[in-house]
Amino acid sequence: MAAGGRPVASAEVVVLASVSRKSDDADAFITLRGVGPEAFAVRKEVKLVEGRMFRPGLHELLVGRAAQRQFTGLSVGSRVRLGDGDWSVVGAFTSDGSSLESILLADADTVLTAYRRNAFNSVTVLLQSPDSLGLLKRALSSTPGLLVDVWREPEYLASLNQPLNRLLTAIAYTVGAIMAAGAVFAALNTMYTAVSARRTEIATLRAVGFGGLSIVVSVVTEALLLAAIGALFGVTTVYVALDGRTISTIGDVFGNNPQLVYSLNIRSFAVASSVALACAVGLLGGIVPAVRAGCAPVADALRSG
Repeated sequence: MAAGGRPVASAEVVVLASVSRKSDDADAFITLRGVGPEAFAVRKEVKLVEGRMFRPGLHELLVGRAAQRQFTGLSVGSRVRLGDGDWSVVGAFTSDGSSLESILLADADTVLTAYRRNAFNSVTVLLQSPDSLGLLKRALSSTPGLLVDVWREPEYLASLNQPLNRLLTAIAYTVGAIMAAGAVFAALNTMYTAVSARRTEIATLRAVGFGGLSIVVSVVTEALLLAAIGALFGVTTVYVALDGRTISTIGDVFGNNPQLVYSLNIRSFAVASSVALACAVGLLGGIVPAVRAGCAPVADALRSG
């Protein structure tokens, strides 16, 4: 609540803006969000980092930093063709890395006029506490003649991207499973070759008193170390190449789906999971050759050597 008990809310309108990607100069569509005077009180994470605020009634825009990195013609001072004319980019903002950084912001009433709209798409409100959402839902649902959906903003954005997320998740798990199976067979082949090449050495160790379990442990340890080294090399390569890199989702040339811009962040959980999975692959690939080496008859191995 603002002073005097007035709710902090921003009535907003969402349209699409045509821009060009820096990577290939292809056409793309991003979101232009018209916001009300309370928009920056509602979204306290939004910070102006360059230029100035847009002025109501004028064709002026704020651009997210992520959108500036991904698309051409959005630097402060540029002019962008939108709706009924050219708009000036007067400032740039950040929002703690959220999806807002991939959009344009402007005065809501000006956007409505430019795009010949007569209604807002949504209203964003600032809750007194996270638990106040239920109270807001009950109050709105009990209002006669009012039909609205109430979402937390992260949940709403997640629902919009759910079909794409499901597709990408399915592709990732399918490709990952195929690559993991290939890695297991590669590890098997590598460890079988290593054990075969050192068959005489292993037999000699068995002959001087090392038990079969010791041989199994040593071969498995070697497989795990090779897998861990390979995983660390891969993680390091991915981190150097992709961490912090700005990319965008796949849109379309018809303007049905806007492109969202976001940064890739390689987190510690992903690193640990990758190393653990690699070690699991190494264990699966090394256990059979290890058992075979530990159980091979000593006399036969020495004769063949």
